[in-house]
Formats: sequence, structure tokens, C-alpha cells
Amino acid sequence: MSPKLISYEFLLGQLQTRRGLYILGAGASTGDVPFGHDFMIGPALDYVRESGGFPAIIPDHPEFNRRIVDIASRLPLSRFFPERQLRPGTPEFPYREILQRLPALYARLFLKHSLSAARFARRESDNYRAFQYFWPATILNYNLDGLATEICARFHRVVAVHGTIEPGYGSPRAVEVIAAFRDANLPVPPDDLLLCIPESHEDQILKRRLRIACKYAPHFVAIIGYSFGKQGSAYDDYVSLCWFESTFRRFARDIYILGPQPEELQYTIADRLKSTRVFAMPSYWNVLAHVFMNQRRKESRRSLNYACGEILDKYGSLIAFRR
Repeated sequence: MSPKLISYEFLLGQLQTRRGLYILGAGASTGDVPFGHDFMIGPALDYVRESGGFPAIIPDHPEFNRRIVDIASRLPLSRFFPERQLRPGTPEFPYREILQRLPALYARLFLKHSLSAARFARRESDNYRAFQYFWPATILNYNLDGLATEICARFHRVVAVHGTIEPGYGSPRAVEVIAAFRDANLPVPPDDLLLCIPESHEDQILKRRLRIACKYAPHFVAIIGYSFGKQGSAYDDYVSLCWFESTFRRFARDIYILGPQPEELQYTIADRLKSTRVFAMPSYWNVLAHVFMNQRRKESRRSLNYACGEILDKYGSLIAFRR
């Protein structure tokens, strides 16, 4: 089947009547949880803005902290202080030097709060509510926000591949506690979360979670808002990519790649699997899931593609529809 023949209507029919394997990345939580560079630089912006000074010693940074500092160090000063007007001759603010002192524990707690706030507030958007109308399936969830488990586990087997942050981190009280660690250079206690770091072949918990997905043979695979953690030419989630390649090398059914720019991953997967049944479906899952919900309620009889375009024109691509 040519990729041009795969319509949203056809896809919805598959989701509703066939047992699938869903692989969810950050794009599945669009509108509910921050992601991308805006997510990564959150603790850096807060630290620079709120820091009254900084220690002379630069601490050793773990991998995730190095990434935060590297991304934030390339930002202009105006990103940290958008309302501040810099007059000619004003001494340069040493924000890059301050960033080098960013405490790892504070940064990690800040990120955990950002990811868990939606679950603590019990936000249920159509991003995940739509799954209750799909055929019971397995969901491999790479998001640490816990929304897939919270909303979808009543109908599907949900596997939190990289772990799940406890919802308490998203509470207002947690914000006060986290702020107390802003200037404390304390060690990061171990946990089972893979937060902004590459996977490892030594991680047996990860491999055990991936094996769960092989328990039931799916009729299709839908990769939603996920790129296997691509960073430049490498993949953070290379263990998962190797697992996917070995597991689905002889998979004779459809694989759908859903995302704003899915073509690159489509080519990668199709080449690794030597498959002609890997289909790129350009889409924003938050918009498409909402359209699926409206289709079920018969709120619109126009094509699903047209309905998605209307929503994007009216609300943009970062909207989350909650009920």
C-alpha cells in the first residue's frame, strides 16, 4: 500500500478495531507537559534569574546537567531577562559563569516538577482520553509524566519504559521544597528514572520492560511523537532502537509514524527493517486525538485532515483539549 493511501480515517479504523502496539514519546503529551529545549532550559533560566550569587567552585556535572548547561549557554541574555533593557556600556552579566554552577539535584528536581504537574492536577486531555476508544493494546510509554498510566491503564497494558515520576513532585508544596535546593550542591540520589540521559545495554530493568511488549503480537505499530531520543546523528534510546529492529525485522504488518516531521524516522525504520509497510503520517497528536474524539461524537462530517487543519489554524500546535 502506498503511503499516500493512508488517511486519518483509515488509521482511526485500525486503532478502533485492531490490537496495536503504541510507542509514545514527548509529542503524545503536547499541551500537557513541556518538551524539547523549552523543557531542558527551565531550571537554567530559573537558576540564573533567582541566584543571588554563585560559588567559586564549579561542580562535576552528571550527563543530564551537562546537556542543560550546554543548551542554555548558547542562549542570548535576553532569554533569561526578556524585560531587561541593556544600555550601551552596561557590564556584561556573567550568566554563562553562573550556569556552570547549576546544582544537579536542583535541576533534576525542577525537571521532575515540570513533568509531574499535569498528573498532580489530574488534567485529562484528549491526548490520552482518545485511547479509551481504541482496541485494547500495549502502550510503551517513554514519557515520565505518568499520564498514559493514569488515564489509559484502565483499557490497555501500559509499560513505563523509562520509569514514572511520582505525582507529588508536581504539587505547589514541592515547588517550595525544590527552591530550597537551588543553591545546595548535594549529590543526586539514585532512582530508576531515565531522565535526559542515554540508555544502557547494562540496564536490565529497561530490557525487562521492553520484553513485555513482545508478549502479544500486534496487528500494527503506531509510533507517536517519538524519535528514539535522536540527538544529532545519534540516538539516546539506542537500546530501544536495537530492540525494535530485532523484534520487528520480519513484521509483515503496518507501522505508522505520527509526528510533525515523521519522514526521517520513517526512512530509518524502513531501512533497518527492510520493510515497505512503514508509513509517515504528518500530524500533531494532540490535534489528531481531539479530532478522533469529535469524530466519535459526530461533531463534524468533514474529512479528518480538514478538521485538523481548522484546529491548527485556530489554536496552533500546542493546544491541549481538556474536558
